[in-house]
Amino acid sequence: MYFKSFFLLCFTFLSFLKADGSVSLAIEGNTEFIGKWKIMEAKIDGSKVNIRGKILFEKNTFSGNIGCNTFFGQYLTMDLHTLTLSPRGATQKKCSKKSINKESKFLKFFYGNFLLSRDFRGYLVLQNPRMILWLKPNNPLF
Repeated sequence: MYFKSFFLLCFTFLSFLKADGSVSLAIEGNTEFIGKWKIMEAKIDGSKVNIRGKILFEKNTFSGNIGCNTFFGQYLTMDLHTLTLSPRGATQKKCSKKSINKESKFLKFFYGNFLLSRDFRGYLVLQNPRMILWLKPNNPLF
């Protein structure tokens, strides 16, 4: 099921690409999310889930890890408050069943449009209809 969704998502993302490799519909401007982040809290379908990990946003790409495997992909900024995430894949290490289940659940919802905001603690909040992530900058000064 996950792989079918993943390939459908990749196909959808490719439809935004122009022949020269540039991305249509995307705009530049919001870069506040660029950098290294720690996942501090997460909710899926309204329920808190125990997910800790890191996400790195670089120019047009992201990668992260929530336990065993590293996931990676590309993103578009559709406006100043919306990121569209398009996963490209994940490493395939031998992991415990618990880690694989946790990663599968996370990756099942970590794609598509996410609204960007800040909460009262200054955390970056990524939210779509089924997932909310609270991210803290991954540096010792915050």
